[in-house]
Amino acid sequence: RRVHGDTRTKMLARRLASQACSFRLFFSRPLASTSGAAAAVDARASPPSSISSTVRRKWPPAKPRLTKLKTKALVNEIEKEQIAKIASQRSFQIPSFKSGDQLAVTVLLSESTARFQIYKGTCIARKNRGLGSSFTILNIYDSEPVRLTWPLYSPMVRNIEVLKRQNFRRSKLYYLDKKEWNVFKVV
Repeated sequence: RRVHGDTRTKMLARRLASQACSFRLFFSRPLASTSGAAAAVDARASPPSSISSTVRRKWPPAKPRLTKLKTKALVNEIEKEQIAKIASQRSFQIPSFKSGDQLAVTVLLSESTARFQIYKGTCIARKNRGLGSSFTILNIYDSEPVRLTWPLYSPMVRNIEVLKRQNFRRSKLYYLDKKEWNVFKVV
């Protein structure tokens, strides 16, 4: 029988969960100090007063579990701290810009020689994903449309300057590389 990978994984997880559940039930019964099969059955039904009802053997030991929401909140909090740390180390503030704006981005080419390059172009996409945010600019170099993408919080990006603001209805302007370039070319 052919089963897709995801379905096979789910089936295996269900089987392991049911086995673990029966394993826990077996070991979570109270301990009996008397001997004999009948005494053991009676001990399971009602434990003697000398044994605390809270004394139980459990396997595997309980692990602190984080739910998905708690994990996401924790990751978002760490990302905010990292963004604040990066912003305090930078010599410039990231301007508010959106798709369609014309930008001038100063990028560090190599740290050994400390050479900078300024790229100008139209911002065609901006992805806001916390620390993983990025933006893409588009311009003509040697009569060819070129897309350049940088992480927003990269240490290689030294400055972002908004040259001109334009209004577009869409947030992703990937169709611009097929359009007439005289309108969008940044000099």
